[in-house]
Amino acid sequence: MTVDLDLLPGGGTLRAEVRAYLEPRHDPMRLADLVSGSPGYDPDVWADLGRKGWLTLGTPQATVAELAVLASELGRARVPTPFQNGVVQPSWAGVPAGTRRVAFCLPGPAGRVTPGALGVTCHRAGAGVRLHGVKRYVPYADTAELLVVVADGPGAGVSLVAVPVPADGVTVETAPSIAGDRQAEVRFDDVHADGDAVIGTLGEAAERVRLAVLVGTVSLCAEAVGASAALVERTTAHALTRVQFGGPIGRLQAVQHRLADMAMDHLAAVGAVDDAVACLDAGRPADVEIAAAKALCGTACLRVAASTHQIWGGTGYLADAGLHHWTRLIKGIDAQLGGAREQRRELARLLAAGGGWSTH
Repeated sequence: MTVDLDLLPGGGTLRAEVRAYLEPRHDPMRLADLVSGSPGYDPDVWADLGRKGWLTLGTPQATVAELAVLASELGRARVPTPFQNGVVQPSWAGVPAGTRRVAFCLPGPAGRVTPGALGVTCHRAGAGVRLHGVKRYVPYADTAELLVVVADGPGAGVSLVAVPVPADGVTVETAPSIAGDRQAEVRFDDVHADGDAVIGTLGEAAERVRLAVLVGTVSLCAEAVGASAALVERTTAHALTRVQFGGPIGRLQAVQHRLADMAMDHLAAVGAVDDAVACLDAGRPADVEIAAAKALCGTACLRVAASTHQIWGGTGYLADAGLHHWTRLIKGIDAQLGGAREQRRELARLLAAGGGWSTH
């Protein structure tokens, strides 16, 4: 007996259209070279996403549910793009969409995204501002045309400042990451920006940044469950076709149990993401659901990846199998905007302070 599971439910015609475009563009033989070189993604695919209007799904013009569809399909097809850092996070922080490629400079040197630990300070300088400090873990910053900097200051405030690059005092140094997304360290050495480079009101961007982190976290979770779906699909197909001990390994009870565990982990993560998406789209407080989704995705999707390599056996640990592309993506996502351990602590704090889950 077989049971058919919809691993990425919902999305209707949008999901079908996005999948039909992205699926043929997964090229495992080219992917390693693509992510390791500049710009780290296919510019033609990026341009197509813009022409089709799909990049607007990462902005407040669309629903978070539509955003999650695109993000999950990018993860499923393992098509690298600057979507998360270049569209979702800056757009939800209130940065107007434009034609220039943006990199959202959010984490401080220790990877934290909370006020007081942002790594770059901002202070008034005549009619403009000056920026000083270091940002780390900024994907695709080396090919961005505009850096949107989240800075501490003036005083106890938080500011958003747009810095076109190249600019005097700005240096960008890339480093390989486990996800292969060309993360960079960006240094600001007393960088001057005109007053019109400030987005919104100087020192009053904390709530904008908070919203960008919340929606950005959900978008990352959606990409992770898309990657998880791809691993479940490929591993199930492998178990049905890989012959060992006189038949397909999928007839072995231990393999069946492992596949069932993978499906349960994956669907639990999907459910958690769906809850967070529904809260955001309904305008309800979603902090608890988002922390729960990120914590669960960071654990469950990594378990799916580990089981994938186990079931594939020796070949599953070889680069030729291509499974590592999804595993590394999931691992990289877990580290962004707070990992599973940090999110569990935040979830416990939120539940203790509020007494329960967000109102449904």
